[in-house]
Amino acid sequence: MGLHRNSTGNDVHVIYTFTYVNATARNFAVGLVATDVGKVARQTSDETYWILIDNSPVTWTQISASTPGATVYDLLLETDIPDPDNNYSNTRVSGKVVQEKWERDFDSTKIKIIDYTYTGSRLTTEIRKIYASDGTTIVAQLTINYAYTGSTLISQTVTRDV
Repeated sequence: MGLHRNSTGNDVHVIYTFTYVNATARNFAVGLVATDVGKVARQTSDETYWILIDNSPVTWTQISASTPGATVYDLLLETDIPDPDNNYSNTRVSGKVVQEKWERDFDSTKIKIIDYTYTGSRLTTEIRKIYASDGTTIVAQLTINYAYTGSTLISQTVTRDV
């Protein structure tokens, strides 16, 4: 097999390593080892996706919502793009990351952008955008607003915009 981006047919694989029928099966999975940490599981009872963060004890964190009609865009809003054939860059202003960007390396088409807004030293807003294959049409967008009391984060509000 050549480059991952050139894969077709049976060489194309799914994003998950494990499949479980429900939360009980996932939470009581046996045989997971340290090298499985970071791998993704599909839970078919509600079509959610989970990433293994510890194999002993078995600990998962959800990386997608159980929303009817949810797409891979929902997953991309929550996670970084793990494809090594994409370019990642970030822009800093006064030492703070104000934008993260993922682009296809062969044509520099936008895939995902996260814009960060700060008030002083505190992150106040995060806007995540996923682009269609044309690199201009936004197919999914999520806005996260953070609220503080003094220097303590007290809440975050997540809004699905697109």
